[in-house]
Amino acid sequence: MNTKLNLKSMFRSAIFGTLGAAMFLTLGQMTQAADHAVHTIKYADVGNDMEDGDNISVVETKNVCPSDEIEIKLVLGSGVSWWKGAILFKKDKDNDYLSLVELQDDKKSKTGRVSYDDFSSRHFVLSKAKAFGVHTNMYYIEDAPQKMTGGNRYTFTWTKD
Repeated sequence: MNTKLNLKSMFRSAIFGTLGAAMFLTLGQMTQAADHAVHTIKYADVGNDMEDGDNISVVETKNVCPSDEIEIKLVLGSGVSWWKGAILFKKDKDNDYLSLVELQDDKKSKTGRVSYDDFSSRHFVLSKAKAFGVHTNMYYIEDAPQKMTGGNRYTFTWTKD
């Protein structure tokens, strides 16, 4: 009888734990809806000890592509392996996005290029995998179109997450 009771209890815990996790993830996604990310930051805020404990450096390299394009490079630092991405969201739509660059595990560096018109008309977001590997849009850089200009490469190196 105790075995049946324990199995029932374990089953209930598993069901309610799964439902709780699903509700938590849904609520997390709802908080992202306004600006497509959990945190809205300025370009100057990209650095060490960011809101979620991340360290991300950014380096601008001038004149690497035509002036009507922009290049985004994402690099995973030593010991960083979970999924990371640089995403452009259409400003008025949650499900209309362009994935510029995505990295994970052995893929440590990747570069994407997009027209500056597309870049400046969308929300630029840095994303990462969080609990259970869920891809989460973390940092909407609200002044990216003003601070990041065409013709240049912007290398974001994620050194801690």
